[in-house]
Amino acid sequence: MKQNKIKSKILIIEDNEGLSKIISKTLNRAGFDTDISTCGMDAVSMAITTKPWLMLLDYMLPDIPGSDVIKKINAKGVYIPFVAMTGHGNEKVAISFLKLGAKDYLIKDTGFLDLLPAVVKNVEERLAIEKRLFIAETKKRESEERYRALVNATEDIIMVSKYEEGFFGKIIDANIAACSLLEYAKKELLCLKGSDIYYNIDREQVIYIKETLAKKSNILFETIYKTATGKEIPVEIRAHTMDLNGESVIMCIARDITKRIKIEKERYQLATAVEQAEVCILIIKKDLTVEYINPAYEKKLGYKLSDTLGKPFILFQDSELSIQKFNTILKKTTENGEWSDKVKIKNSFGKILVFNITASLIKDRSGIFTHLMFLGRDITRELELEDQLRQAQKLEALGTLAGGIAHDFNNILSAILGNTELASIKCDKNSPVQYNLEQIIKAVARSKNLVQQIMTFSRKKDAGFKSVSIYLIIKEAIKFIKSTFPSSIKIKDDIKQAYNVFANATQLHQVVMNLCTNAAHSIKSGNGILEISLSNCEIHTKDLYKYQELKHGSYVKLIVKDNGSGIDNKIIDKIFDPYFTTKTTGEGTGLGLSVTHGIIKKYKGAISVQSTLGSGSVFTILFPAAKSKKKEVDYVKEAVLKGYEHILFVDDEKLLVELGVLMLEDLGYNVVATDSSIEALRLFEKNPDKFDIVITDLTMPDLNGFELAKKILTIKKKIPIILCTGYHETMDKKEISKAGIKSLLVKPIKRTVFAQTVRKLLDEKHIQQSIIKH
Repeated sequence: MKQNKIKSKILIIEDNEGLSKIISKTLNRAGFDTDISTCGMDAVSMAITTKPWLMLLDYMLPDIPGSDVIKKINAKGVYIPFVAMTGHGNEKVAISFLKLGAKDYLIKDTGFLDLLPAVVKNVEERLAIEKRLFIAETKKRESEERYRALVNATEDIIMVSKYEEGFFGKIIDANIAACSLLEYAKKELLCLKGSDIYYNIDREQVIYIKETLAKKSNILFETIYKTATGKEIPVEIRAHTMDLNGESVIMCIARDITKRIKIEKERYQLATAVEQAEVCILIIKKDLTVEYINPAYEKKLGYKLSDTLGKPFILFQDSELSIQKFNTILKKTTENGEWSDKVKIKNSFGKILVFNITASLIKDRSGIFTHLMFLGRDITRELELEDQLRQAQKLEALGTLAGGIAHDFNNILSAILGNTELASIKCDKNSPVQYNLEQIIKAVARSKNLVQQIMTFSRKKDAGFKSVSIYLIIKEAIKFIKSTFPSSIKIKDDIKQAYNVFANATQLHQVVMNLCTNAAHSIKSGNGILEISLSNCEIHTKDLYKYQELKHGSYVKLIVKDNGSGIDNKIIDKIFDPYFTTKTTGEGTGLGLSVTHGIIKKYKGAISVQSTLGSGSVFTILFPAAKSKKKEVDYVKEAVLKGYEHILFVDDEKLLVELGVLMLEDLGYNVVATDSSIEALRLFEKNPDKFDIVITDLTMPDLNGFELAKKILTIKKKIPIILCTGYHETMDKKEISKAGIKSLLVKPIKRTVFAQTVRKLLDEKHIQQSIIKH
C-alpha cells in the first residue's frame, strides 16, 4: 500500500466554521500545517487532490456523513489516515469509525482542544512506525519469488484459499491477474478472505457450492467479484479442492465475463427491439422457407410464426408481387445491397394494405448469403393522409381563387344592382317589369351571400349567428331547386311555419342544398321523387336515447327523402367522413355531407340517416329552436335619404364610376368622380374644402383605398370617408377605425344602404361642426 508523506498538511473536515478555525489555530501553534473543509463532498475532492497526511473528520456533516467521506476517498484508491471527531460520544459511533480505519477518536467536549495536539502527535509517531514496517515488508516481499511464470502469465484470475476455513477462507496465494482485476496489491489481497471479494452472494448458493465441492471436489458457477474500489465484475468460476504442500486448499480459476454478458445483453435488446418493432420483419432461408416473423408481422398480416415456420414464405401472396419474382428481388438485392418498393398486400383478414418493403441480404462470417430479410412498413394510413392533404390543398386553392374573384364578381354585382335599382326608380310602380326588377335585386342579394358562403367555407371562417327563419330560407331554396333540378325529379314539399333557429342563413341554405343535391345524385337517371318537409317538434327526456347529443326541448325538424339508389350498410357509417365519396372523378369531392354534418353539430343539432340499398334514403335533421320567434322579412323597399353636399367618388372600374355618379346625383349630391386614386388625391390636395365626404374603392392600382384614405386624412382630419370593397377578408375593422375611416361597405351595396350611410355620416359631421361653433 502506498503511504502518504507524514509532513504534508492536516485536513480539518468540520462544518462549524468557527470551530474549524479554532482547531486550525490550535494545531498551528503545535507546529502543524492545516487545510479546512466545511462539507463532505468538498473534503473528498481536497483529500484526493492534496493527499493530506492526516484528516480530522467530523462525524456529522451537512451533505454526507463522515463515514461516507472515507468510503468515497477509499473508492478512488486513496487511503488517508484519519482521526474521528464527534459531539455524540456513544460507542457505536466510535466502533463504526474504527472499523473504517480511524487512528483515534475524539469527543468535542470542554477538554477537546487541550487533548487535540497530543492525539495528533501520537498518530504521527504511529504512522512513522507503520511506514518503517511497510518498507521492511516490501523489501522482504521483493526478495521472494513465490509466483510461477505460467500462473502469472494467464489472463484468468487464480486464487488459492484455505480449505479448513470453508469455501470463503483466507486467501493464501493469488496471481497478477487477480491483483490487477480486483485492484488490490497482492499483500492486501492475501489479507482478505474469500467472502471479502464476493458481492452479495446468495446464502443458498454458498451452501450448494460447499456441498458440491464436498461431493465432487470441483464445481463451475457464476458470481460477482467486488474490487477494492467497489466495482463489480461478473465472473465464471471453476473451483476444485487440491493438496498443496500437504495442506488441503481450494483453487479458484475465474474468468471475467463482462464482455460476454454485454454481448448477450445487446443480443437480448436487439431481439426485444425486433419483437416490439412496428415494422413487419420476415426472414427467409435460401430455400424460400420462413425462418422468422415478428409480432408486428403477425398483427398486421394475420399470420403466426407457428403456422409459417419452415414453410414457403407468404409475404407476397395475394399481392402485386409473387413468389416467382424472388429471383429478381435477390438479384437486385445482391447488386445494389438492397431492394425496395411499394407493394399492395391482402392480409389474412381480406384487407388490402400498402407496404413500403425493403429487402436485404444476411450473410455468415465468411460472407456467404444464407438468409433474406424483408422489412415492411405499413404506409396505408400515410397514403390516406396524403390524399386528404391533396384534397385540403384543393380546398385551400379554392379559397385563394375565391379571394381573387370576389372583388371582381362583387363589382359586377354592384353594377347589376345599382342599374337595376335606378331602373326600378324610373319604372312605373304598376308596371309588370317592376316585379322582374325586384327579382333581379333578390338574385343579386343571394349571389352576394353565395360569394360570402364560398369565402366562409374556403377560409374556415365562422359566419355570424342570429335568429333566422328557416321557413323562409327553405322556401327560397326550394324555388331554386325546382328551377335547376332535372324535370324527371318530382319535388314534393310540406313546409310548415316553424320556430326560428339561431344560425347563419347562408349556412342553412347550404345544408338544404347539399342534402337535396346528394339526393339528386342518388336518383341519377329516370323518374324520381324528392320530398322535403319542415315542422316543429319536442324532444322529451324519454326520446334522448335516440339523440344522445341533444337536450330535451323545442326543435325544428327538417326531413329530406328520396327514392334513389340508397346507401350500402357497409359504408353508411362513413358518409359523414371528410373526402369519403362513392362518386366518380368529376362528380364530387366527398365534402358535402361532411360540411353539412359539421354545420349541424356547430348549431348543437343532430342528423341521422335511414337507408335501404335500392330503395332510397331519409335524412332527418333537428335544429334547436331559437328563443326569439321573430321571422326574417322578405324583400321590402326602404326609404331613400337624399342630400345636397359635395362628394369625391373614386373607383378604378369606369362602369362603377358612372353608376356611382348617377346614383349620387339622383340623390341630390354634387359629385366629382375619377377612376384613378392618384388623380383623386391631386383633386383633394388642390381644394380639400370643396368636399364634404369621400367614397373610395379599396382595391385599386397605385394607391389602394386604405392608403388614399390615410393621405386624405392627413390633409383634412375630420372628413368622413367610406371605404367600399368587393373582398374584405384581409381588412381589419379595428385598423380601419383606428385610421379614421368612418364606414366599410361590402359590394354589392343596396341603394338604400348606400344612401343611408352617406346621409348618416354627413349628418354627424354637421352636428359636430354645429357643436364646435356654439
